[in-house]
Amino acid sequence: MSSRPLIAPWRLRLRFGFRNGRLTAAWGLLILFAWLALALFAPWVAPYDPIAQDTSMSLLAPSLAHPLGTDNYGRDILSRVIWGARIDLQLAVIGVIFPFIIGTFIGAVSGYIGGRFDSVCMRVIDVVLAFPFLVLMLAIMAILGPGLQSFYIAMALVGWVSYARLIRSQILVLKESEFALAAKSLALAMGAFCSGICCLMRCLAPLCFPCPTRCWCCSTAPPSVTWAWGCNHRPPNGGRWWPRGKPLSPPPGGSAPFRAWPS
Repeated sequence: MSSRPLIAPWRLRLRFGFRNGRLTAAWGLLILFAWLALALFAPWVAPYDPIAQDTSMSLLAPSLAHPLGTDNYGRDILSRVIWGARIDLQLAVIGVIFPFIIGTFIGAVSGYIGGRFDSVCMRVIDVVLAFPFLVLMLAIMAILGPGLQSFYIAMALVGWVSYARLIRSQILVLKESEFALAAKSLALAMGAFCSGICCLMRCLAPLCFPCPTRCWCCSTAPPSVTWAWGCNHRPPNGGRWWPRGKPLSPPPGGSAPFRAWPS
């Protein structure tokens, strides 16, 4: 009888994954967890206060004390980047949860009930989709005013339509399935409720891809120039490593590692 110790199942799955060419996915998962850890533990990880200003320390080049340098007001850029990860996480989670809940509820009820309610919901969705997504969001935020709360409201009012259409199309197919008809035959009220719950649970699988994609879009779009949601500070320049740097073009035949050079 072998005396080798038993290996936990999760360790076997992890070892099997590395041996089958999934190293890239494992590294991506590691980077994702590192970003989540920075966002959640920003108060303990950041070396300095992200909003503390010291004009005597402004525009410092990267050093051991300030690995990414300082900005025009003497604020540590590394600390601001770490705290910015928390804002990105908040935007990604809240900016997707509200549209997901609203769109799932409206799409499920519209597809399951049908009739006039379905027609009204589809016409509202057609009106919302008639406008570009970003233009409609900026118009709503211009009415509500700048700020994160305005972004959440605008995202909830505009982003639910894609979830509603997807859920409705799945409900229309699943409600005529055999398991749904069997659930309806159990009883009048309880059977209809069970049928609706079964259809809803089965149609959530197609949302596994749009939700992470929308999270990524919400977390990466704010620094772009086109986001323009009323921030007082100018968006960061992607061609500069720190404010004192000069943007450079990559050399022929390759690309510079940081595309920046101290002035």
